[in-house]
Amino acid sequence: MAGLFDLPVWTLENPQRPREYVITGPQGELLANVARVPTAPPAQGGNVPYANPHAAADESRVLVRVAGQDDVPIFFVDRVGDPMMGTPQLSIVAPDGSLIGHMVVKSSGVKGIFKFMASGGDVTANRTICDAHNQEIYTITSSMRDHVVNDAQGNELAQIEITQSPAREKARRLTLKQRYQFQDPMRTLIAASPLVLDLTTPLT
Repeated sequence: MAGLFDLPVWTLENPQRPREYVITGPQGELLANVARVPTAPPAQGGNVPYANPHAAADESRVLVRVAGQDDVPIFFVDRVGDPMMGTPQLSIVAPDGSLIGHMVVKSSGVKGIFKFMASGGDVTANRTICDAHNQEIYTITSSMRDHVVNDAQGNELAQIEITQSPAREKARRLTLKQRYQFQDPMRTLIAASPLVLDLTTPLT
């Protein structure tokens, strides 16, 4: 059975609750589940699970776990800061807790607000992902609904196509189309790109 890294094209969708997703292949086959992990707000220690009845609506920090069909974790994406309130911090983390990569935003602040208005909800128009050694791996360049993943030399690595999900109102479907096969850490960082895009876009 194909896994997340075996197919060049797959789709990320949140069919039920915001910030919780499934990843499916071209035939609708399940490749991975993306579940939100409950954590304490950053001011309360960050990594401590807590019982918060409003946790699903708390945008101050979102930590999601990407796991395969066997429920074994593949990687985590940790976003700190509500994207509606400014530029969030975002990290891609291995199951053992080691850093795989992190995001650097090239457009934010007042300019970001104008880009948010122009792009239908993208406060951070250009998102650059660096590896654990701070080397630039790729940038997601957003223009309206077109999102292109380019490496530091400007070569196109992938595209992310966003469409309306039929699962529920206001839900989005993000389809990743990779041009090449990649090796880690780029393989994992590219696989994280639709989550990078969606988690740094404000909920509507």
